[in-house]
Amino acid sequence: MPQSLRHDGDPIERKYIDLIEGTFPSYGRIWSDLIGNDGRSQLPLAEELSDDVNHKRQFTSQYLYTALICVICAQREMSRPSTASTIDEYLDAINKLVAFYGHLGRLRDCVERVGALWQVHDLAAPLYTLYQKRNSVLHDFLPTATNIYGALAIVPPSDGVGIVGWGRTRTWTEESSREFELLDDHLSATFSETVRTLESVFARLHAQICDQDKPTVFRTS
Repeated sequence: MPQSLRHDGDPIERKYIDLIEGTFPSYGRIWSDLIGNDGRSQLPLAEELSDDVNHKRQFTSQYLYTALICVICAQREMSRPSTASTIDEYLDAINKLVAFYGHLGRLRDCVERVGALWQVHDLAAPLYTLYQKRNSVLHDFLPTATNIYGALAIVPPSDGVGIVGWGRTRTWTEESSREFELLDDHLSATFSETVRTLESVFARLHAQICDQDKPTVFRTS
């Protein structure tokens, strides 16, 4: 029978199988149809496939696995409450914001590169607004922030589409108190939107891979 990510994935994939199956199951479909596991967390031999396809398999596995780790790390950052009652708590919350968007930025880069590998050059296009937010967080000045009953609230980063949001075109004094969001709420909403988009991206990639090369489904020995 075909290999199952739940039973045959590496230790991290098995540990986070509920996250994978519940949010972006197409990761598991690509893994089962193209990648597999030889029991040592490496690609199984596939001599029946061309050198070109095996080359793509190797880099696809690396990009997809990196994307998975980015999702897991972003979720871990998101799960820690953002308190801001002290200077140290504020600095920890800002560090959390930057780390969260850093992981999601790398996720977008992996999607873009694996898309290029399979000639789907616009694969990362649905992640455009996410990447614009990432650019604001990593490359611009700090967001306007305030303490709401001990929790940090920020003006969320601009998505590059509208004027609303923190970004390099606005000063702190221009931002309205109505724009503030609790940091934890903002990260949770951003994470949910990202994994929904990631599933549609992976589903498209899986269809493209199957259409191009009709890969063998790897089987357990």
